[in-house]
Amino acid sequence: MSLWRYGVVYDWNMRLNMDDRKLRTLEQVKQFVDSSQGIEFNGINLKEKYHWTEEALKKFKYPRLKKAGKGVIRQYIEKVTDYSRAQVNRRVWRYLQSGKIKTTEYRRHCFTAL
Repeated sequence: MSLWRYGVVYDWNMRLNMDDRKLRTLEQVKQFVDSSQGIEFNGINLKEKYHWTEEALKKFKYPRLKKAGKGVIRQYIEKVTDYSRAQVNRRVWRYLQSGKIKTTEYRRHCFTAL
């Protein structure tokens, strides 16, 4: 019995990789969110989380979804990235504004030298 059958691969470095290519409909996403209540997911780093979030929004054509569908996708993103509801809302808003989600660089306030 192969673990690839379930879309999950265990890496010996204590890393769990999830293959979500088989999730194609909102109903499948809803079932995933409902069935994974006791499981916590954590991304590897910030860039990977941002990239995955952007790809998920593109994959499900987020701007075209109705309100209920958008809620399911937001819950899915919250679950997998371990972001709060407010963080997901900010990422989605940024995606709707520019079509991309990217990190904002830190800008230190510096006084001009005289």
